[in-house]
Amino acid sequence: MTAGFTIRRARPEDDAAVARELRAYLSFIGDAFEPDGLDKDIAHWQKEYCGPTGALLLVEDPAGLVVGTAAGRQLSPGVGELKRMWLRPACQGRGLGRRLMDACLDEARRLGCRTLRLDSESKLEAAVHLYRVSRVWIRRDPSIQRQPPGRHLDGASGVKLRAAAAAALATLCAGSLWAGPASAALAPGNHRIALQHDGRSRSYIVHVPPAAAESGALPVVINFHGGGGNAESQQKYSRMDILADAEGFLAVYPDGTGRMPDRLLTWNAGTCCAYSVINKIDDVGFTLALLADLDARHPVDRRRVYATGLSNGAMMAWRLAVEASGQIAAIAPVAGAKVLRAGQPSRPVSVMHFHSVDDPRALYAGGLGPPFPMTSSKVFHSAVEPTIREWAAAIGCPAGARVAAQLSGDGGPKGAVQTATRYDWAPCREGAQVVLWKFTDTGHVWPGGLQDYFPRLLGPSTDLVDANLEMWRFFQKFSLDAPRRDR
Repeated sequence: MTAGFTIRRARPEDDAAVARELRAYLSFIGDAFEPDGLDKDIAHWQKEYCGPTGALLLVEDPAGLVVGTAAGRQLSPGVGELKRMWLRPACQGRGLGRRLMDACLDEARRLGCRTLRLDSESKLEAAVHLYRVSRVWIRRDPSIQRQPPGRHLDGASGVKLRAAAAAALATLCAGSLWAGPASAALAPGNHRIALQHDGRSRSYIVHVPPAAAESGALPVVINFHGGGGNAESQQKYSRMDILADAEGFLAVYPDGTGRMPDRLLTWNAGTCCAYSVINKIDDVGFTLALLADLDARHPVDRRRVYATGLSNGAMMAWRLAVEASGQIAAIAPVAGAKVLRAGQPSRPVSVMHFHSVDDPRALYAGGLGPPFPMTSSKVFHSAVEPTIREWAAAIGCPAGARVAAQLSGDGGPKGAVQTATRYDWAPCREGAQVVLWKFTDTGHVWPGGLQDYFPRLLGPSTDLVDANLEMWRFFQKFSLDAPRRDR
């Protein structure tokens, strides 16, 4: 990864290394330059970026070779500029870009900047992606014009831009970057966090992967427990932490509400379930407050926030797809269909749904399910396939689904063969997709989760499909252009 690499301020003796990296940068984007122009450009850097109102950062590899640069300066009170953020291609893909971006943000905070202006080149796809997933809001700024051919972007006249390269420049502005102190990174491992919302004490568990310290802003998967469960039980049962550690995302397990603070908890997903519905708990508002709280504690990539859950928790993920579609990039409900009767998403939200036709509790064909354990409370379930087809139609998918995978294996009751069939509706509006994983001879279970978990209550488990891996592969295809408020 990034072990052994260092990021430091440039010194006078680094002029040769700076010149070498500038040549490499200009060669990569296809710009012509003249030797005397390059010398003027370096002198410009020394004057504008190495003084008290600027910073020129260098990236050194373990052997001490400079392999990347970034330059920043204060343009006016509260406004900064970012230039020449560059890593040699051989050093990309290691998390160094995010480390360098974080160092630039730290320097901007030091200078008191709340707005950072930058322009980028279309060939620098990795850099543009990095800007978009960093802890900043990106927007085009029409007040900043690209430099015409013959003038360097820093204002020096020595480096000539070819017209084709100049035409590809896009000017971006990152607004309101530093309203407060930088997010403090949580240490790897589990953290139970309490917060107040709507006059109630609420809580959640966040599992931070080992590589978090080197990874910058991380994507988030919110994993809602089923009705009657809690955060700890869902963390144990779904076994999502294993994948979070391998893939580098934050796994978040919220607690619902109930008569007792830590057990028999539910979510207000619309018409289900129990305490949370009766007491009109605002669980969408709580989820958004949780995200804001987490973002203040650890760098979060707000463009890549996803939701999943089991049973009542799956229904909660569906509700977020409707009422928080501006902040949730995609969902993957498990064994719980949408029970929200009204509302439409503000954008097409991609869905991967997992459900068994033999689910004994969240009935695949819909209807009144059995009572919650130790209660007389029953829930009316939506039929799965009509729900999926209705959602697919609402977001502009084709009417018919394509069978994308068919799996089978032993493990069902009394030697029955379990099956799993994947149905895909695509392409949908704005690149969205809808997927249904349809199982047979499995129960009200998390595929690939803890096996033989309360089989008398939930039915047969299955490892025919790893739901965590399937949904993560699905999630990685979708991100928000820019998160926006839904309420």
